[in-house]
Amino acid sequence: TKSFYDFLLHADKVALGNELKKEFKTEKGKAIRILIESMKIMEPPMLTLAYRENNALYEAMKQFFCHYLGTPNSIFNYKYSAEYNATDLEAMKTRLRFVLEQLK
Repeated sequence: TKSFYDFLLHADKVALGNELKKEFKTEKGKAIRILIESMKIMEPPMLTLAYRENNALYEAMKQFFCHYLGTPNSIFNYKYSAEYNATDLEAMKTRLRFVLEQLK
């Protein structure tokens, strides 16, 4: 079983994880999906998610964040579109940049 840290791409995975936990303590469902997609497209990427690892990531995040994230279906079956979700995506990326600034 992978931990949430195993999915993170950062030199200090523990510090990044702790900052993410503080910043995203109430998100669930669609917001978690937007968070995942934002972390994947950040430059450099902050998250790696291989084919068929959605459930493993969900379980790792559920255990790590210690709050209700929604169901796996509410996260991964949400019809994400970079074009349609552009506003939400940009807001999430702004929050992620803030998290990264906290690590400096």
